[in-house]
Amino acid sequence: MKTFRKLLLTLLLIPVLLLGGCGFPGLGGSGNDGTVRIASQTSTESQIMANIIAELINHELGYKTTLVNNLGSGTVVHQAMIRNDADISATRYTGTDITGTLGMNPVKSPSKAMTIVKREFKKRYDQTWYPSYGFSDTYAFMVTQEEAKKDNLNNISDLKKVASQYNAGVDSSWMNRKGDGYSDFTKAYGFDFKRVYPMQIGLVYDAVEANRMQTVLGYSTDGRIRSYNLKILKDDKKFFP
Repeated sequence: MKTFRKLLLTLLLIPVLLLGGCGFPGLGGSGNDGTVRIASQTSTESQIMANIIAELINHELGYKTTLVNNLGSGTVVHQAMIRNDADISATRYTGTDITGTLGMNPVKSPSKAMTIVKREFKKRYDQTWYPSYGFSDTYAFMVTQEEAKKDNLNNISDLKKVASQYNAGVDSSWMNRKGDGYSDFTKAYGFDFKRVYPMQIGLVYDAVEANRMQTVLGYSTDGRIRSYNLKILKDDKKFFP
């Protein structure tokens, strides 16, 4: 079991949430019987990767596995690892962990970001990051096709002309992030939205699809973008790493 203790399986992303002092429902030392506990977030890709990892461990190594599902953010997953409530994190994101977990300034270069998290997580937490899965994810503003057509939206900069009328739903952990959070976003793009609603990242897609929000900030690879036929707005100022 020590082979699996405190491992981090990672993919590149930019995208976190603050954890309070409460415990995690359904957790609490379940690994004492030799079961490998795999933590995943609420996103589609994290759920898929957690199940793939579980199957690989079951069939190739013969260990029992259990999934610790639907943790609200990378920070919650990190705390689960620190508290010994999980052994493997199915997906971790360099950008999120650099600014959120490590409290460092954002790093635009993917290779440099990977070098930093590998070094710092080993030094601070005795955790091992593995190479990227080979695909990347990032934050992206998106709208419905109808909204895009009505207001002629293609780039994030196009939102400036309608921002004063738009309600935006965003990942709650992104709001106060230093370096690449909402405050820095408004400086880079030169506008504020009418109102900004922080919410769990998994809820933003339903919110915009149901027209409760005019635009939302989600993950660029989430399957619901295609399912709901949402349009990703190009980050024309290259704000998100």
